[in-house]
Amino acid sequence: MLLLLALLGCADPPAPTPAAPPAPAAPLAPAAPPEAAPPTPSAALVTDGTASVTPSGGTIGGEPILPNVIVLGALSTEAVTGTVGMHKAQMDACYTSSAAAHPDLGGKVLVTLKIGRDGRVQDAAITSTSLRDPTTEACLAGVLLGVHFPKLPDGDVAIVRYPFTFGATTPR
Repeated sequence: MLLLLALLGCADPPAPTPAAPPAPAAPLAPAAPPEAAPPTPSAALVTDGTASVTPSGGTIGGEPILPNVIVLGALSTEAVTGTVGMHKAQMDACYTSSAAAHPDLGGKVLVTLKIGRDGRVQDAAITSTSLRDPTTEACLAGVLLGVHFPKLPDGDVAIVRYPFTFGATTPR
C-alpha cells in the first residue's frame, strides 16, 4: 500500500484544461471627429515699465479670470484694492473712450502686477482678456504702471493678480 501511495504521489499532475476563448469584442463606434482647437492667444508682456498689449484673437486669452484679487507678498488685499480704487477714474477713462466707438464693448481683463519693495509697479501684464480691445488693455496697463502702493514691510516683491470687469455701461 505504501508503494501504491508513493507511486501515486510521484505521478505527473494532470494537464490543465484550456481556458475558454475570450468573447469577441463589441465593434467600436467610429470616433468623433476632433474639434478644432481655439486659436492660440497672443501673449501680452510688459517689462521695465513699458506696457504692450497684442490682440488675443476671437476667444478669451490666457488664464481663467476669477473674481477675486490675489496678492502674494507682504501687502494686504485691502491695501491693494484701496490703492487701485484711487485710480478708478483713469481706468474708467480707458474703457469709456473705446466704448464710445464700440457701444457693445465689454469683457474681463486680468492684470498681473509686480510691485517692488518701494511700492512702485515694476511690471504690469495683461494675463488674460475677454475684452479683446488692445487700446483699452494697453491704457489700463499704462495707468497701473503709474500706481504707487504702500512700501512692502517684508520681502522684495509682491505679485498681484487683479481682475477688472468692463460692461457695456459700467466699468468695475
